[in-house]
Amino acid sequence: MVVDVHIEDHGVGEQAALERCENFLQRAVRTNPTVQFMLRALREAGCPEAKQDTATVLAAPKQRLNSRIYCRHCEAAVGGGFQDDGTVILCANHIRSQAMASTTLVHELIHAFDQCRAYVDWSNCVHHACSEIRAAALSGDCDWIREVARSHFRIGGQFRRCIKRRAEMSVRMNRNCSELEAREAVERAFETCYRDTAPFDTIP
Repeated sequence: MVVDVHIEDHGVGEQAALERCENFLQRAVRTNPTVQFMLRALREAGCPEAKQDTATVLAAPKQRLNSRIYCRHCEAAVGGGFQDDGTVILCANHIRSQAMASTTLVHELIHAFDQCRAYVDWSNCVHHACSEIRAAALSGDCDWIREVARSHFRIGGQFRRCIKRRAEMSVRMNRNCSELEAREAVERAFETCYRDTAPFDTIP
């Protein structure tokens, strides 16, 4: 998701949230296979988000991660964001668990991969919808357990419904896309972008 990130002075509680988020981020890079796969895919594609050697993070747990990936306080009620300058954000004030941090990081790295491999105009509702569809499908956002926790548990077609719902929610946050435009963009992009699972062979 492309979001505006508001950075401000932090109180004690917010500083603790930032430190917790940094720990989640470091652990995701060191131990989560999907995060590691995405970082490797970005490096192999020559993407700027992953040029910094993450081996230093694996060897030294306190080492600061990639300069393009940050924990920040976010004004929007979201778990993370991707900015069109290539910055990946984890929203420390909304990230509550390691699982959420890892899933959010994979989601935002999908956006980074999309921007790296092809021209993406984030002000274009269809372009944005395509990346959101892919990120929802490939990141684990729509896993069955997560959907049950959200009280969305219809049996047939739940995965696709979740992807559409979450992609539309994200595109609606784009200041260039109205609610109707977001819905239409997701419908227009869905089939093509749902089938595009790069850099994975299939949906993980």
